[in-house]
Amino acid sequence: MKRLIRWGLFCGLGATLVAQPLAQLSAVAEVQTAHPEAQLLARGGGGGGGRAGGGGSRPSGGGSRPSGGSGARTGFGSYGGSGSRPTSSGTRQSNVADRSGNRQSNISDRQGNRQTNVSDRQGNRQSNVSDRQGNRQNNVSDWQNTRQNNIQSRQDYWNTRPAYWGSNWAVSRPWGYGWYGSTAYNGWGWYAGRAAAWGLASLATYGVINNAVNSAINTQSSYINVPDSSYQLYYTTVQGSGDYVTFQAYDGGATVSYSADCRNGTLNGRYPNSGAEAQLLNAACQVAFGK
Repeated sequence: MKRLIRWGLFCGLGATLVAQPLAQLSAVAEVQTAHPEAQLLARGGGGGGGRAGGGGSRPSGGGSRPSGGSGARTGFGSYGGSGSRPTSSGTRQSNVADRSGNRQSNISDRQGNRQTNVSDRQGNRQSNVSDRQGNRQNNVSDWQNTRQNNIQSRQDYWNTRPAYWGSNWAVSRPWGYGWYGSTAYNGWGWYAGRAAAWGLASLATYGVINNAVNSAINTQSSYINVPDSSYQLYYTTVQGSGDYVTFQAYDGGATVSYSADCRNGTLNGRYPNSGAEAQLLNAACQVAFGK
């Protein structure tokens, strides 16, 4: 009997405990149905009445969340959170437009520079051609003027030559003549040894020198070419006195004045240093004192 009583009490107590939560759930369902806001509060808090009351400050404290990262979760801040993206797209489009504009500007600049360079080269080429033509014409004129001046100078020099330098010059010389020849230069003490060292067989004869002078007189030339040398003897400058002679000659680089002793065979007070100098000395002595 006692067992039946205890069993009945236990069953009644269990039914009571089960009935209370069901009643509470039914009441909550009615409140949520009547007030949708309660659903939001229930999702956020979930606790008893004390929590709901204590959490009443959350809407004001968390009011900034829709503009932040939580806006996407609630659905209210999704538009505001992505508001900067159109600006990025606009900036990208602006950069593309700037690059396109710069590219076009650079192309235009390069084309302009290329055209300018082409024009400059053409202008420089034309200027260089003109300069060369002008220089060529000037050079031709200078050469013609120089040639004319040389011709005139030679003519003036010829016209002012001593009167005895004519067709009978050999007997018209006002100083003594006829004594110089091979006997004279073979008597030079240094001649035999130095001539052998230079490979010089002999000096030019009076016939060679006299013929050269006659030819120069006929062509109105003021000089003769000295045999076996690069010297040019200005024969009209030859002046004899006793055994000595003065004259001028071109040595390949400049006109030089000389003095010679035809008896002793010296040139400017010394013995010749080469076969060419020996030939020059011989030619001057032959023009001055030869046959």
